Amino acid sequence: MDNFLNMLNPVAKWLHIIAGIMWIGLLYFFNFINGHVAATMDGDSKQKVVPELMPRALYWFRWGAAWTWFTGLILLYVIFWNGSLSMGESEGMMSSEVNMYTHMMILVTFLAVFVYDFLYKSSLAKNTRLVTIVSFLLIAGIEYAMICCANYSYRAVNIHIGAMFGTMMAFNVWFRIWPAQQKIITAIKNGEAPDGDLVALAGLRSKHNTYLSVPLIWTMISVHSAHLSGAGFLKVPDFGSTKQKGKRNHNGQLKLVHGNKQFLSSCMMPIQPKVGDFYIFPHYLMHLVYPFIGNEERRSISFNAKIDDEIFDVFKN
Repeated sequence: MDNFLNMLNPVAKWLHIIAGIMWIGLLYFFNFINGHVAATMDGDSKQKVVPELMPRALYWFRWGAAWTWFTGLILLYVIFWNGSLSMGESEGMMSSEVNMYTHMMILVTFLAVFVYDFLYKSSLAKNTRLVTIVSFLLIAGIEYAMICCANYSYRAVNIHIGAMFGTMMAFNVWFRIWPAQQKIITAIKNGEAPDGDLVALAGLRSKHNTYLSVPLIWTMISVHSAHLSGAGFLKVPDFGSTKQKGKRNHNGQLKLVHGNKQFLSSCMMPIQPKVGDFYIFPHYLMHLVYPFIGNEERRSISFNAKIDDEIFDVFKN
């Protein structure tokens, strides 16, 4: 199974990037170029251009969305669920760290799209400011639940929020934008005025996808870019004072993924920092540091560094 996942990881990642470029590139074309050009066309020009251009562009647009979402789901399984990085703990989905909220937040990641769709079909959507505030509050609530209830690591929160946005965007493409555009294209081809409600729906959801693409791309690239990473500890609190009733106590541990398989390891190595400790490790080694809970002070030094490639080859081997 591990050999299969080792092979699947780079293939899925490559397909994910290719499909994502196609999808987001066409999304930006529709919003930043096509809409403005179409607004300058007369009826005869639209009747000739739109039926030829839009079906082909929308074909690659919707299948780019589908393949981006599908390969993203594969990577989510390989890297976080199978790789045990959702909670940042040692035994993945079978760990004692897993609770009902862990699984609930995975469901929320993929079911939140229906709340989003309901919200923007409701009368609340007429008040742009209010519906935007409600949307941000819901996203903040989901992030809080992932961190404080489901015990997701920083990277896992990032990627699951990204998966939630990606699911919303793919849903918009297949179930809102594409069906509306089919009817709009047919009307223009027949020389008729398209339904204004359909034009507004397709435009709004396309605009939402453009907005969502910005934080989505951030969640995909928010990792270190260096050869080496490190952390040193100058002062640490009393570990015994950091425990909270009813919560697991990680005591500010530094945790590293075992082995050199950066994503596919099934366990993590906890390190209890002491004053004077200094750890240096290859940048590709997945890692996280838990915060201390208490009033005492921690002083630490952390860094990322690029070094000569010949020296770095020693760490790769």
